[in-house]
Amino acid sequence: ASTDLFGMASMTIGRQALSYGSGALMSTNDWSADRTTWDGMSFGLGLSDMADITIGYHAQNLGGTTDEAGVFTAGDVDGSGNMHVNVAGEFSGWNVNVLYMTDEGTDDAATGIDISGALMGATISASMNTDFDGDEMTSYDLAYAVNDDMSVSIGMASYGDDAGFNMAGTNMDGSW
Repeated sequence: ASTDLFGMASMTIGRQALSYGSGALMSTNDWSADRTTWDGMSFGLGLSDMADITIGYHAQNLGGTTDEAGVFTAGDVDGSGNMHVNVAGEFSGWNVNVLYMTDEGTDDAATGIDISGALMGATISASMNTDFDGDEMTSYDLAYAVNDDMSVSIGMASYGDDAGFNMAGTNMDGSW
């Protein structure tokens, strides 16, 4: 259920397919046979020319199967709850997205910062993410249109020392 609040904000309650920024921390897991949805509520504040701010509480719907005794054998239907704040906007031609998430029941937090824009005819993007375990993943991309039919691009992704960056139920959950 969604509603508009006086043209300044919106509120959504129920099952949602949430995806913010690069999708490394919160996404719908488009590349998996098991898509990710989130049960909860979100409150969006659109500051027109400045930024879109979304604050929410959600529990990830991780799916699962049961055996004959009714015991879940894969996944955790209830999942853990999270609070999140996402701030997105365009500032002087640069698109910026900042996502901060907390993990209910622990003191862990995940953060993601995504920046993209154009500079001297090239498109530049960067994504810096830290998961709930403190593992890091960064990516940088540069693309340049040589002419209408050809462009050249280069990109790099790097992971922390243990290469364990993993956010369950996202595009970066370590599965296809």
